[in-house]
Amino acid sequence: MNPFEYFQKLKPLMMKDEVFMDSLRTYAFTERARLIGNDKVKLLGAGTYNIHYRIGKVGNVWLATREYLSPIDLADQLQHCENYIDAVVRAYEEEKRVPIVCGGIRAEYKCVRRYFLLLEDLTQGGTANFQPAPKSGGISGLLNSENVFYDFDTEVPFHPPTKYLAEKKLLILNR
Repeated sequence: MNPFEYFQKLKPLMMKDEVFMDSLRTYAFTERARLIGNDKVKLLGAGTYNIHYRIGKVGNVWLATREYLSPIDLADQLQHCENYIDAVVRAYEEEKRVPIVCGGIRAEYKCVRRYFLLLEDLTQGGTANFQPAPKSGGISGLLNSENVFYDFDTEVPFHPPTKYLAEKKLLILNR
């Protein structure tokens, strides 16, 4: 099952898990600066363009966010998220080890919408031997000595933001 299909299968379980959803809402509706030291989410790291937070575990899968550091407009958020999911699915189809789950989240507060991704926490809650790619632009890291691909160029449009981020395919959070 590709990572996006797995996200769709896991989504109902996520929505039923109160502890997980509380952590996800905390992340979605709290300013990043206030997340440091929060006991519900944990900063996993940041690169030049993205930041990642551990959200928690659903079933036997640890999940984390992936979001752009710089504020970008809504159309760019959609396009980058869509392209990232597409790149993960294509790499999976090439039989590369990628995050086993990957899908889109939309957080809504009043009239503001924000999109980010939810994917496998490659540190597996801090229990896995995960070594991220070098900051020099490598596209893979090592997870328990196995190459894992997780850093993809999302600048070139692959699809309009409706293949993976259509309304029915998102996990939508409201405040």
